[in-house]
Amino acid sequence: FDSYSDLTAAGVDVKMADLQNGGLSAAMQGVQPCEYVFDNQNICPKDVQSMVQPWNPKVYAYVSSGGMYLVPPTGPLIEGGAVKLDNKQLANENHARKLGLNWCAFRPQYIYGPKTNKRD
Repeated sequence: FDSYSDLTAAGVDVKMADLQNGGLSAAMQGVQPCEYVFDNQNICPKDVQSMVQPWNPKVYAYVSSGGMYLVPPTGPLIEGGAVKLDNKQLANENHARKLGLNWCAFRPQYIYGPKTNKRD
């Protein structure tokens, strides 16, 4: 978590929680509504979406997965290509849509370079 200090130094309020063990509610105690929400843990995105939906954030950004794309018979995977309809990530994106969030999803395949890991 060394590089999160770059964000806090810039005035960003970074919230972390043990989401696997029900820590979302505790982490959100006292948190004022945010205009921008970046969800990159992919443990309970539907819970996060439901919790921030009343805030009506300008953007809810979700780190999804490039693994949701169908492999084309030839050529590279492209953004906007066909996706697997039974995919968990697609269900998470559709949930954000259903809630009326102004959302976007990043569907990375592979990320290289410094500060690319969720834990950096």
